[in-house]
Amino acid sequence: MMTSPENHSLILNLSDSTCTIDGQGHLIEVRVCPNPVCRCQEIRVSLSPQTPDKACATDQSALDGQEIQFTLDLARRCLDTRGLSKASRAGQVGAIFADALSEDQWQELEADLHARKRKITDETPNEKIQAEFPADEIEQRSMMVGFLKILPYGEIKQLKIDDRLFYLSDHYCVKADCSCTDALVDCMEIIGTRDTEDSIINGPAVFLDYRKKTARIENAADADQHLLDEIIAALKAKSFTNFFSARHARLKALYRDYLRRNFSRTGRNDAHQSVGRNDPCPCGSGKKYKKCCLDKPAASERSALRSNQNPNAQQRSENSPAELRRLDPARRGLLGHSLWQGVCVTRQPTGARVGRASR
Repeated sequence: MMTSPENHSLILNLSDSTCTIDGQGHLIEVRVCPNPVCRCQEIRVSLSPQTPDKACATDQSALDGQEIQFTLDLARRCLDTRGLSKASRAGQVGAIFADALSEDQWQELEADLHARKRKITDETPNEKIQAEFPADEIEQRSMMVGFLKILPYGEIKQLKIDDRLFYLSDHYCVKADCSCTDALVDCMEIIGTRDTEDSIINGPAVFLDYRKKTARIENAADADQHLLDEIIAALKAKSFTNFFSARHARLKALYRDYLRRNFSRTGRNDAHQSVGRNDPCPCGSGKKYKKCCLDKPAASERSALRSNQNPNAQQRSENSPAELRRLDPARRGLLGHSLWQGVCVTRQPTGARVGRASR
């Protein structure tokens, strides 16, 4: 049992979505942002008071409208106090609720957020998604776009070769005049356990033509040739080529819609128009830009700052080992999509077919 400075007591039981506040039972309801492109890690918690099972309907109706609502920031592991008075009942109960959560419970809520956002991502039609793209970089520099850069809660594929496990980060050319069927697949290997200092390491990058089923390897000078052959053979399987084809088609559809929304009327070719601090956030969350994504660096920028690595290397690795280790993918069977956001990368190695995208 937790007690706040204001002497509110709370007993928390996430397993059956209940808690007891000052002796009164409450049902816990959690809601997430319905926007599939929003990267926030916030959940809205509603605590609805409940009467005992044998109480009459009149007793329950008296409690209706007395629910307590507050927002938890899963990234910072705390109560979101924006627009919330700390002296209010919601502020006081929200604070003690956040303090009562163990790290395992925070991770449980985080996993639930990811599962819900993944379902939202999969079920939302493309025409209802207002995704943002770096059009200047795409059209002028033939930049390949990470799928999770655009839809941060999309599926992350796993690949197991012998006893080695890889997560796949896929990137595509979405240029309006390009018809290539290439996917750049970065293989990120998981080693050791979540307590290991470097549990995620960069693996080989594969340029795969998912239609012709041809592939080239990059950044694998020291890799075992047998492993490379097995990776290529696995990625050429129908289940993977169909997966990459569908992801590529979805990104291209979202990019075409982005171009129509932003440039069809103005004829402008600049990709990023300035966003004022008080303007609606481009991510579509409904919040003002200054209260949403203004101070949120991209995943690659955070990773470069935290791991102090070469920024060019970060074009391949969206996450530092420390970030991915915290997300505990082996335990939960998923990556923290809000951190593994994908990255836009320019890939034009000698002989690689992505050169077609720049012609």
